[in-house]
Amino acid sequence: MSMRHPGASSVASAHRLRAMAAVALVALAVGAVVVGARALGRHTSTGTADAVQAWTLRPNVPLSNGELEHAAKVIRDRLSAVGISAEVRVQADVLTLTLPPNRFSRATLEQITSRGDVQVRQVMRSGETSTSPDARHIPQARPFPTASAALKAWSSQADCPAAPPGTDNPVPHGQFIIACDPTATQRFILANSGLASNDLASAIAEVTADGSFVIVTVARRSVLHADALVARVKLQPAVPRCDASFGCNEIALVVDGVVLDHPAIEGVPPRQMLQFMIPPASAPARAVAAIVTTGPLMTGFTIESDRGGRTG
Repeated sequence: MSMRHPGASSVASAHRLRAMAAVALVALAVGAVVVGARALGRHTSTGTADAVQAWTLRPNVPLSNGELEHAAKVIRDRLSAVGISAEVRVQADVLTLTLPPNRFSRATLEQITSRGDVQVRQVMRSGETSTSPDARHIPQARPFPTASAALKAWSSQADCPAAPPGTDNPVPHGQFIIACDPTATQRFILANSGLASNDLASAIAEVTADGSFVIVTVARRSVLHADALVARVKLQPAVPRCDASFGCNEIALVVDGVVLDHPAIEGVPPRQMLQFMIPPASAPARAVAAIVTTGPLMTGFTIESDRGGRTG
């Protein structure tokens, strides 16, 4: 599918999905997440002791020792996928994370340690919010049991409230969701069904002059489900002509309750591949690709402190 950018609009730019099958198949063949020409935070030895940063990561809900060990492995795998060599250990009821200095962005670290619940849902309605733009504002997703309940809340509240710190954004399957973009300036009603994390096999990142992209590969067992979703969405009119009863010709990439992209579908959709543009206000595309590939954690982690400059 090709990609469409309609230009300036009151709604965030939508675009068509386009196939990147050749790139994705090469990446899958070698069994790795492609991280582009310049790896994020790759630690190389210079023969001298390098200062490192040590962080404390506290789970948003209490975890057992075994669950913490599993979380440490997932976070370690995510960091490795973006080229960061790190030490992740369990210490009592938290994790300690030791990283090379100044080799990563805060946004990358926050995404890597988030729960990482990735979903693809149809956009039922979209529009601007009354919230001032703020890339640091993590908008809270709000679930509703019915479309009418979501529409009622949509009419009564036009802003994107901030998610409480130290909590996981609620994105339950089977419920309609009001969610916002990373800057909390665009809001969406999302359908109560779609693709969940376990429907997505892996992802790769591609950084070009046109922007940063994540190409998601649908799990083989879920290809028919994905085909049905894309075919249904393709029949719907574009924003703003669409009706909330049947939805719009857009699918949203939702990560932990935040809409990162919402491309329109046109042309003949490829099987198994979905491509999304990652906005500058969100985490780097490589971090998003990493969490798609590893799957979600049981809970996200709050970065409590940098225990500072010791040497490794």
